[in-house]
Order: sequence, then C-alpha cells, then structure tokens
Amino acid sequence: MSLLTLSVFLSFICFVHGQEQPPEVVRDSMAEDQDFLNETITQFGSPVDYKKLGLPGPQILTDREKLSDMNTITNGLPGPFILKLRTVTDYFSYNGRYEEGKLKKNGTETSLVIKGQFGEHFKRNTGGYYIRTIGYTLDENGFRQFLIDISTAKTTLKEEVLPVPISGGDIGAPGGGKVTISSTVLATLTGGNTFG
Repeated sequence: MSLLTLSVFLSFICFVHGQEQPPEVVRDSMAEDQDFLNETITQFGSPVDYKKLGLPGPQILTDREKLSDMNTITNGLPGPFILKLRTVTDYFSYNGRYEEGKLKKNGTETSLVIKGQFGEHFKRNTGGYYIRTIGYTLDENGFRQFLIDISTAKTTLKEEVLPVPISGGDIGAPGGGKVTISSTVLATLTGGNTFG
C-alpha cells in the first residue's frame, strides 16, 4: 500500500471516528496511541516484517471467530518443534505464544535455533485494548527481540430486545428476551496486517 493511500485511509478513519465522538476524546485517543507506539519502538525498535521470518504474526480473531484457531504443539522429532498458544479474551483472541525450534548444523557443531513471538494485551485509557506482538530469535548470535505489531481492539456492546411470538401468528410482543450484540473493531498502529 502506498504512503499516500495509507495517509488517505488514516484520515478517513480519523474523520469517521471524529464524527462519532467529541474532538477531545479523539485527540486523547490519538495522543495515547502515539505515546504507546513511541514507548514500544523505544524498547523494541521499529516494526519488522514477520512474514520474512516465517512467523504467523498476531492473527487476531474477533467475536464468534475467536475460538476458531487452535493451540498447536508438535514434538519436533525428527523436524522442528512448534508451539502455538492462543490467548482468548471475552471479545477477541490472538497468538499469545508461537515458537519454532530446529537444530542447525555448522560443520561439526550442532546448535539449536529458535524463532518466536509473544503477544500481550493492555487496557487503553480511552477504551478498548492494545495488542502488542513482539518477535524474537535465539541463535549463535544470541537473543534478540523486535516489534512485530501493535493493534487496538475496541468492542461496542448493544443490547437488543427480542419480541416474543404471539401464538398463531408472526407478530411479536415486546419483552421477549434480551440479547447482547458485540462488535469489535481492530486497527493496527504499525501499518502491518493485524490478522496475520
């Protein structure tokens, strides 16, 4: 995606978001997001393309789909071992831990090479959560961490009253029951692919 397209897209999001909330809330939210992004980049460096490293990324799933991805553990004999654990919240899930290890031969020496990622979520002061994904490698050059993605997840709940059907007809009467409908909106702060 070109920088111009990304800029227009972000402007549109800010415009639409600004229409729904008072300007001070939008300013506070954007300032909080920028602070969180800057602090994370200071700690872990600029975002790295996880696909080039063969990592799955955050793979955030929302609402009904949040349970559709399963945990995975393979023992690695004779190939690499893989560990994938999902973190599940009330309204979304993401890769909480992914790790892949394999033996690497270098001449007569064999060493273990590990690449992986971990995700964590933090409550936003302006509502919703941050989902931060950090990657890492462990090899003959040592242990290195790097930023993969920071996304936001904001869930809106709406309570609907369902009518009770009147016997013998299709007409419903109020008070038939209450259903809570949730809608979770995801956005990335790093320009990556939140869905992995």
